[in-house]
Amino acid sequence: RQSEYTEAIKELLQLLPRFVHRNDEYGVMICNRNLSYAYYASGDKDKTLYYDQRTVDLSIPLAAKLDLAYAYNNFGADLAEYGHFDSAAKYSYAAVRISKEINDSILISKTLGTLGEYFIAKKEFDSALIYLKESLPIAMLKSKMDHAFLLNDFSQIYLEKHDTDSAIYYAIKGAELSGQLSFKSQLLRSY
Repeated sequence: RQSEYTEAIKELLQLLPRFVHRNDEYGVMICNRNLSYAYYASGDKDKTLYYDQRTVDLSIPLAAKLDLAYAYNNFGADLAEYGHFDSAAKYSYAAVRISKEINDSILISKTLGTLGEYFIAKKEFDSALIYLKESLPIAMLKSKMDHAFLLNDFSQIYLEKHDTDSAIYYAIKGAELSGQLSFKSQLLRSY
């Protein structure tokens, strides 16, 4: 999240064989998840999606719903961002369903935000607002990083809808919160 992806990739690629060697399926899955995050930060779409798919494939047999919801959410978000809308919808809706099943409020907020971003990517802003508005109060209480994402999502929607005042309002709020968190990628997005 601090854009130090080169170091993250290097360390994860050193850790992964160790988890494989000791047959630690959970460790292998977590390494793959974090490799996806690191490659996303680096801008490598192909490797991001590769490690997203690996994380989903490795999460299913573990039967840990929390990890499976994160895997679906990450894959759905990345697929939507890269324009693979049909697949993105499948994974994003599954992530919301599982997060509500296990009643994890942070994950509910995160997956609803991702579903909102799916609709932003499709330029279906009214649908996006439904999910983002459901996510926002939870994020405000439970996750400052998700709150920063959501503020920028609102700004993006209003910018696309040519509501400049609202776009600026949410961008300023997003920049303030992202700056406090040293959340560089979202601070840049706000700017």
